[in-house]
Amino acid sequence: MFIRFFRNTNPFAFIHLPLITLILWSPSFVSQPAINNKHLSLLFDLCTFHLEGIRFVQLIISIILILTGAFLITYIINENEIIEKKSFLPALIYIVLMSNVDNMLTLNPILFANIFLLISISKVIQTYRKESAQSEIFDAAFYLSIASFFYFPCVILFPILVTGLIIYRSLNRRELIITLVGIILPYCFLLTYYFWIDGLADAINRLKVYFTFKEFPTFDLSQAGYFMLIIEGLIILFSLNKLIGNFINAAQRTKKNLLLFIWILIFVLGSCFISPELNLSYFSMLAIPLSVFIANYFLHMKKIWWGETMFIVLIVTILLNDFSNYF
Repeated sequence: MFIRFFRNTNPFAFIHLPLITLILWSPSFVSQPAINNKHLSLLFDLCTFHLEGIRFVQLIISIILILTGAFLITYIINENEIIEKKSFLPALIYIVLMSNVDNMLTLNPILFANIFLLISISKVIQTYRKESAQSEIFDAAFYLSIASFFYFPCVILFPILVTGLIIYRSLNRRELIITLVGIILPYCFLLTYYFWIDGLADAINRLKVYFTFKEFPTFDLSQAGYFMLIIEGLIILFSLNKLIGNFINAAQRTKKNLLLFIWILIFVLGSCFISPELNLSYFSMLAIPLSVFIANYFLHMKKIWWGETMFIVLIVTILLNDFSNYF
């Protein structure tokens, strides 16, 4: 059903993916959580300042951002041969992982940050076998810096730029300087703006919360929610196991691409620990690397019925968990 349909590039996916997104986000039509403006960055504040109380517009923007990220990651994976076969599975997995708990079903900074992070990743991959890639390197750094304006923990991902350049090419001093300039330049504009409005001290104080100790969270989930986490955990473990097996025999370009996403997974995990608070919604950035690994797993699965069963159970548990507050 799901896996079999999205294992190829069927154009009807452009219709089905928005429908699936609407179904997963349907709890928000009943009662959408309010925008959380706690410790958020300047760009997110600016984008959402006039949307307070306009729930329907918030929801539409959120769904557009989800779908944009889904199609963008699919384009990056298919265009750069990150996994062997082209399909819409990465888009499907991304949508599901970005919609799996109810406090994610609202307009949040990670929806914006993921778009710029994906563009940055695409620019890094484009440096492969290019004799001169200064423009791509600057753009990659610039977009990742913008991503941190929406969601500050993206700063933990800055080393990904250097890591990517080491993977795809021989890093030289000029490219390293260009990377640093691309990262620093947006912050020069941002700090100048804060200084101009006499808000520099307030901006620094707002950033301090990201580096304070956070107590281990207690997750308020229903029984279906805990079962959902178990299913997701098993799928991720199976996917990582399949990734290791495929990595050995993969083509050189595919190996480099998969290695980049492995490093992205590691750094994104690190970014979760400087989030404003520890809860499941801040782990949603993991949707980017996990979409690659899980799609790879389902594409190489021989027993399609087993993949379909796991995926349907996952969808059902997500919906039961999200609607549990209304029963």
